[in-house]
Amino acid sequence: MFEIFRIIILLFGTTFAGLWDLKTTDVPDSVIITMIAVGFSLHIAEGFITGSFSMLMNSLFYGGLFLLFALFMYFTGQWGGGDGEILVSVAILLPSLSFLNTSLPFPVIFFLNMIIIGAVYSVIYSFILSFRNKKILRQFKKDFKKDRITQATMAMLVILILLSFYLGSPNVFPLMLFLLFVLVFFYKFAKIVEKGFYVKIKITKLRPGDMIGEDIPKLKIFKRYIKGLTKEEVKRIKRLKRYVLIRSGVRFGPVFFITLILTLLLGNLFFVLF
Repeated sequence: MFEIFRIIILLFGTTFAGLWDLKTTDVPDSVIITMIAVGFSLHIAEGFITGSFSMLMNSLFYGGLFLLFALFMYFTGQWGGGDGEILVSVAILLPSLSFLNTSLPFPVIFFLNMIIIGAVYSVIYSFILSFRNKKILRQFKKDFKKDRITQATMAMLVILILLSFYLGSPNVFPLMLFLLFVLVFFYKFAKIVEKGFYVKIKITKLRPGDMIGEDIPKLKIFKRYIKGLTKEEVKRIKRLKRYVLIRSGVRFGPVFFITLILTLLLGNLFFVLF
């Protein structure tokens, strides 16, 4: 009973957080706090009923691990604070899952699946952004024509792939070369797409919740901290600047709901795909 209730709470919470992130680029703290509070409350209640507090201890352990990862991603500028909060809430609400037929704990499987789904989601999101912003495609073509190193690397990989097929190499070898080819292409593409995430606006259009795209050392505001600006920060910036650079980035929130659904239905995606 407790497990089903935790799953329902997590499904509703990740759905709302993901949709809100798509709409506003932010995740409401109240939703995450509620999810975490409910998770701990259920674990404590279950502990008194069953006489075992193992679920509570596991939630603290995996929640702590995910918190360390979330802080690393936040301070290196890879994730917003809301993304990390959702990840932590997943570990706290579901530190284990009884019907998942695997030797790995649920949080570990969720994390591995999130890597796969997050990568695919980010690529699709980037392509959608590039097709909506024709300047990105033009810039990619322009930069690619000038980048002789990338051109030579990709041409060499194509030759090696064809040569491996001609020589009858094991299938895994051309597959690895192809994945490397794709990686080189998307790395170049991502560097161009990243520029499309930054927009210069008049300071009068700056709003609380916008993410800063430039460092303002005088106000101790830095772009590597991916979080929405507060009302007070917006007021301080407006007193200092006439124009400001803001960023959007990949709205990663929906990944957690998608990962949760696929993990509940399919288990470890590494086993399913590979």
